[in-house]
Amino acid sequence: MGNSRVVFKRNHQNEELIISNRHRAVSDDEISFTLNELAKNEQQDAKITRTNGVVEITLPIK
Repeated sequence: MGNSRVVFKRNHQNEELIISNRHRAVSDDEISFTLNELAKNEQQDAKITRTNGVVEITLPIK
């Protein structure tokens, strides 16, 4: 994923993935790769928030 940084957090309510890149926008391919590799919950329930260079993905734990 090159210069992108991924942070994964889990608590009792949800999983949170944060992807950031200081040099460019985070691509859809990077988001898909991260979800496929790290997310263990239902991906269709993911809430994805995009800002300049940062993507936050929240997945509820069932």
